[in-house]
Amino acid sequence: MSSLQYTEKALLEKILGMRTGYVSDFSDRTFREFVEEKTGIDIYTDRYVENGTSKANRLKTFWKKESDAVITPLVEGLLDYAYFEKTSLDTELHVNEEKQFLEARKIVQRLKDATTDTQVAVKSDNREIEVLISDLQKYLARIDKGVVKAQEAEDFFFDCLRKAKDIFVVNADEWRLLDRWQNEAGHVWQSTYKSGIYADEKLANKIKTLQEKLVEIVSGPSSGDAKKSNGVPRIVHLKALYGDEFIDYIKDEVGVDQFLKDVFTRKEQQKREFLLNDKNVERFLKKWASFVHKYKNLYGQSVRDKDAISSLRKAGVLADNSLYEFRNKLLKADFEYGKSFVAELEENVKSLDEADSKLDLSLPIKDQKLIDSKLW
Repeated sequence: MSSLQYTEKALLEKILGMRTGYVSDFSDRTFREFVEEKTGIDIYTDRYVENGTSKANRLKTFWKKESDAVITPLVEGLLDYAYFEKTSLDTELHVNEEKQFLEARKIVQRLKDATTDTQVAVKSDNREIEVLISDLQKYLARIDKGVVKAQEAEDFFFDCLRKAKDIFVVNADEWRLLDRWQNEAGHVWQSTYKSGIYADEKLANKIKTLQEKLVEIVSGPSSGDAKKSNGVPRIVHLKALYGDEFIDYIKDEVGVDQFLKDVFTRKEQQKREFLLNDKNVERFLKKWASFVHKYKNLYGQSVRDKDAISSLRKAGVLADNSLYEFRNKLLKADFEYGKSFVAELEENVKSLDEADSKLDLSLPIKDQKLIDSKLW
């Protein structure tokens, strides 16, 4: 259980707009992805429906059931997102809103201080895991003999999974690996097995997979997972690439994956800010709308974009399809944000200006043809 106080939760709920059941502007899908990205936990399981199934109620239950170590990165991430959401359109916060965010940041810092000195990745050595692995192996041998009932095997599996997760502090990388695997595999305890049914191959494989996960934790990642194709360990490669920033992350493969997720999220946020605020993006899109209006006047309102582009190429207005391809890339946000893309955008704005000017010159031709053919 987290140490969030009633007044702290009330402030966070107000900032995140949770009174109506929502959390900021998240959809169910994006909220689920955001929480899993920050904590490694799927919030859309039955564990978090104690207060209801809305996003706000799931989050309240999450705060209640999880530890400070788990909720801290999530609370901090949600505040960052809410701040970005409120200021992304050059909107200034009111004085009261600024004060609310300042107070909320103090809550995050308190949570961090509470966990910094107490969090240890592993509560015991590998011997507990090795004992668990041995127990799983013995149980698999019993299943092979056909003497284990299905419900007994189901109960044993979840008891071992609970014991395995209890070995580690919540949110440690080993705990994350097990929890992520459990959620992705959809392992939910069930009591539907009839008394006369014995454990089958499916149940045996489930227990065997848990055993393999524990072996992976004890022995570390395999050489195939740990190395890049050129033989350089992935951790070494990333440390050289990102420097000291990478050192803050746990130095194993699960920590590496989390680091890459965080880098990707930061890049996506930069991309979003760029699309919302860059003047050349706005200029290109407005000019493209004008360009489309003109070529539809030239070729007809029902003309397909691809057909119009092809005709404009034949007419010498466009040299190739690059402007159209760039427009698609921009609208789909299918690009890597950086200096090279900013330069590419500037070049395409100029090219679009030129094409638009050429199209202006070609418009009277249509009118003259209409006059000459007496279709008017």
